[in-house]
Amino acid sequence: DEVLQGYSASDYKLERSSAWKFMRKFPNYAANKQRICMQLAARNIPPSVVPHMNFFDFSDILYSWKREHQIKPFESARSRNIKMFEACYGDEFEKIMKLLRYKPEYIAALRDKMQQGTCDNMLSFHHKTNVSRFRELENPETVNDFSNMLLLPTYPHHRVLHFENGYDVKADIVFMGGFDPLFQIKRDPEREREYLLSQQKATRVKKNGKGSR
Repeated sequence: DEVLQGYSASDYKLERSSAWKFMRKFPNYAANKQRICMQLAARNIPPSVVPHMNFFDFSDILYSWKREHQIKPFESARSRNIKMFEACYGDEFEKIMKLLRYKPEYIAALRDKMQQGTCDNMLSFHHKTNVSRFRELENPETVNDFSNMLLLPTYPHHRVLHFENGYDVKADIVFMGGFDPLFQIKRDPEREREYLLSQQKATRVKKNGKGSR
């Protein structure tokens, strides 16, 4: 009986699932392919089930792996984007927050949180192309990329953007602390590129366990 057999990760051909063919375009899922296969084997799920698996099935398998191993399978896009914002635009952000009369102690504590990839509920990210419309993008897997994000105060500004006939924000804006351009930050693609290159270099060094010459 197939259900009673033992399986190995190599028995699972995820490409047989149309859902996985789309999910693998997203780096976070693609990087966890082996973990998903290992968890399917650990649960003794027949490989014949794979072609019928959908997004929620794969997500359930991956999160069951997370619960059992107590390890996050990947860093969330929100966390990565907050870190990137702080690294690229933290000083300009601080100046605007001071203009908006936030206390220096609060700003300093907030920036410390942002360096760790977290934030309080005062700020939130807005998708310039909404997640529900991600198929409109040339590459749908980029929907959570930094370039599609706008950081802004949750109240009232984020809510306003979701009102019908709401405020339109230019695509090159990365932070909107108010409707006046004085309280907004424009993207600097070169600065962002340098940050991403530095992160890639740091990742390579970490994997190699040594510094570069």
